[in-house]
Amino acid sequence: MMIRLPILLMATCALALVSCGGSATPSSRAAAAATPAAPTAAQAGVTEVHVSDFKITPATITTSGSSVTFAVHNDGPTVHNLTVRDSSGKVVASTKTLKPGGSETTSVQLAPGTYTTFCSLPGHESLGMRGTLVVSE
Repeated sequence: MMIRLPILLMATCALALVSCGGSATPSSRAAAAATPAAPTAAQAGVTEVHVSDFKITPATITTSGSSVTFAVHNDGPTVHNLTVRDSSGKVVASTKTLKPGGSETTSVQLAPGTYTTFCSLPGHESLGMRGTLVVSE
């Protein structure tokens, strides 16, 4: 019984990862992973953010001013959200869980600093759904 539990857990994790895969080939996945996304500055006060399996685009967002607005679009085949936490780990903003094709616009007042953007659904952040938000004055 003791040996079966770790094996069952590993098999479940492997099945979950395989079922979340897309149609990209291993070489196209490697090329995409090797090309870092350029930081994006918010334009016209609204930052477009796209979430998909398992990434947030843009990975780095820079903005100025205390009012930050995100227009979040789920481009993936599974549910996702966009959550923002400060350097102490406190969640300061979040969208609802977005179905595939879903969108939401949310605004938040933030002090200048560096924040983490991520998907708060179980396991998604550890699979790569994480980025950086830099707010300047």
